[in-house]
Amino acid sequence: ANWIKGWMKTDASLFGDYTVMVNVYGANVDEYGILKAGEGMSVADVEKTVQAYLDLKLKSWMDEYMPEEKYKVEDASYEVIGDYVMYCILSAEDSEAAFATFEGMLK
Repeated sequence: ANWIKGWMKTDASLFGDYTVMVNVYGANVDEYGILKAGEGMSVADVEKTVQAYLDLKLKSWMDEYMPEEKYKVEDASYEVIGDYVMYCILSAEDSEAAFATFEGMLK
């Protein structure tokens, strides 16, 4: 909740549910999040929040910090799946697998 408040500038209690996985110890910037619309936030609002977050990540990127990982931030994407918005800051292959796995779980 504190991470969402700090980085996404949003009160986490507005989401119906959420999970964000961030690599804090490794030598990469891998990250993904799954955010569910709730009573306090529509799917469209969640989508706007995610897009603003991804824009902020790219805008605040320091080129001297792991330049080989910048492409993941530049290519970050999200998908709207029902009441959920999932975003990925991963390689293209890992993003594709993550989106497919999550979609499969919802079926």
